Amino acid sequence: LTIDTADLLAAGLEQVAGRMTYVFERLLALEKTVILFDEIEEFCLERTEPSLSMQSRMLTTAMLTQLNDLRRKQRCVFFVATNRITAFDSAVTRPGRFDMIL
Repeated sequence: LTIDTADLLAAGLEQVAGRMTYVFERLLALEKTVILFDEIEEFCLERTEPSLSMQSRMLTTAMLTQLNDLRRKQRCVFFVATNRITAFDSAVTRPGRFDMIL
C-alpha cells in the first residue's frame, strides 16, 4: 500500500488534518500490510526552523503522533521515503523512532 503524501496536500493545508486522520484510521485497522509513505518530508520538517509556518509545525507534530500509533500496533510494516532527510525534525530521526535508516 502506497501513501503519497502529495495527495494529502492536494486539497490544501486546511484539509490536511482531516485527511490524515481519515487515512491513519484506516491504516490502524490493517493487518499484515506493507505501507510506503512516499515523499513524507513535508510532514516531518524541522519544527525549530524559523521560516516554517505554524501549520507546518502542527503537521510535523501530528505526523509523529500518527506514526507512533501505527508503530505501537505492530501489525504492519511501514517505510518512509524522502530525498530530504536532513530537513527532518530531529524527533523524526531520533533513535528508536525507526528500526533502520538507509
